[in-house]
Amino acid sequence: MVTCVIEMPSGIAGDMLLAALIDCGADAQRIEEQLLALNVGPLPLMTEAVQVSSISATKLTVDVDQSAQWHQKAHSHSHSHSHSHSHSHGDHHADTHLHRPYRVIRELLLAANLPKRVSARAVRVFRTLAEAEGAVHGIEPEDVIFHEVGGLDAIADVVGVCLALEQLGVERVVCGPILLGQGSVRCAHGRMPVPVPAVQHLVERHQPPTKRLSFESGEVTTPTGCSLALGLAEAFEIPAGRVQATGYGAGHKTIPGLANMLRVSLIEEEQVNNHWSAEIYEIRAIIDDASPELLAATRDSLIQEGARDAWLQAATMKKGRLGSELVVLASPANCDRLAAYILDHTTTIGLRRSRWQRWELPREEVLIPWRDYKIPCKAVQSPNGTWCVKAESDILVACAQATGYALSTLKTEIEGRARLMLEQK
Repeated sequence: MVTCVIEMPSGIAGDMLLAALIDCGADAQRIEEQLLALNVGPLPLMTEAVQVSSISATKLTVDVDQSAQWHQKAHSHSHSHSHSHSHSHGDHHADTHLHRPYRVIRELLLAANLPKRVSARAVRVFRTLAEAEGAVHGIEPEDVIFHEVGGLDAIADVVGVCLALEQLGVERVVCGPILLGQGSVRCAHGRMPVPVPAVQHLVERHQPPTKRLSFESGEVTTPTGCSLALGLAEAFEIPAGRVQATGYGAGHKTIPGLANMLRVSLIEEEQVNNHWSAEIYEIRAIIDDASPELLAATRDSLIQEGARDAWLQAATMKKGRLGSELVVLASPANCDRLAAYILDHTTTIGLRRSRWQRWELPREEVLIPWRDYKIPCKAVQSPNGTWCVKAESDILVACAQATGYALSTLKTEIEGRARLMLEQK
């Protein structure tokens, strides 16, 4: 299995990651040709060989008129909030102040004739960012309207990265720590502290390992770059294996004290047939003096805070009193933080923790064409080879509402097609 390792000692932006993948062997001209499937006109990828601290790297610029084709595809919105921030290290992209709604970008990606894994990965990246922007501004992800991150150059960066991963045969993406930088940056909202709110929420929600600089650097991890890392990565540790190729992507500004580039490596992972290699913590608390409403809200909040799962079950207390047992599944990295959250937000005065081995079923995502849409489906395969499939709920609902098709019928049809596709592979 080919794994792409992303190392970000100087942060990450979308153009830096795409440049590194091209430096690693992806064909820029072929990516440029495939980007035509988005139907927004040509998105030229201008690459340049440079030296960063005496290391050879590739620098990339998407040389495109931001508005030339977009308005033929996007519909206007009269009620909008201003979202997102500068797209790249160095602010070399034009500030066009165009409003690009998340829902329109998603429809653009789903309607494009792209490989199914490319579309699924790109939608996931933009969904990751939309959820962060929505949380920052107190609105639903569907209502988020991007500024710079909705630019054609940013769309080219995200889709280009996904196309490059497909070209290179990457099955899995892992990342090193996210560098948060220090100082402030000018963006669509004015001057903001680093990391900007969207990046701050992304690292708070996904809990990747992070690093801080001790000196003034400005923005080193952009919302686009952070969303790519967190939307694509399955883990934040480098696996054992053989390095097959390495590439370096250069940023567009000079940061004193940093070699402004990131590195990607293609690793052929060593195959380990240990089904129980994953680990999970189980946190338990017995509570008999809290209302059901409070406990239900706490359970939902724990999921939003990063719990793998959480549930409530009935318990019988002393003297026959009824109580509840709160059970939370947490990754090792999130365990202490979620335990503290339970102690802060419930009436319990103590917790129990157990560490369990975990057997995780293989997962896959497929895109099922339906009329003018492509509907993402998530699937897991049981040990006997049977596939369990679930279509992406929000997109399924949107398709049903747009076409007047019965939701239950559409769900059965799409999941059946996905199951058949996977069984025939």
